[in-house]
Amino acid sequence: MNDIKIHDIKPLVSVPDFSLYLAIGLLVIGILVVAILVYLIYKSLKNKKADNYKKYYQILKELDLNNPKQSAYLITKYGRILAKSDTDKKILHDLIIQLNNHKYKKNIEPFCVNTKAQFQLFMENLDV
Repeated sequence: MNDIKIHDIKPLVSVPDFSLYLAIGLLVIGILVVAILVYLIYKSLKNKKADNYKKYYQILKELDLNNPKQSAYLITKYGRILAKSDTDKKILHDLIIQLNNHKYKKNIEPFCVNTKAQFQLFMENLDV
């Protein structure tokens, strides 16, 4: 029985397998796509933030100081967003202390010369 040769069964053939290379390639492409998406999202948020800084600076620049109550609130709100350096924050802190006299009251007096000068110093010191 051992001497019988069967001609219908063929010997094993090696099959090339590229699945490991395919998996590594897909992984690299996936990482690149995710990295590009994260970069684009970061860039768009950064540009949006820069545009907001310019918008807030423009609001403070065109602020009507004849309405002291609303001006005090707007200076406090946008000043805290725009103040980046320690010098800006110190000037703003001193300005906010002066502006507290114009907030939270029904009848208020107009801004004094010192408060206006402090606001102008803050605006000149901002780097937008």
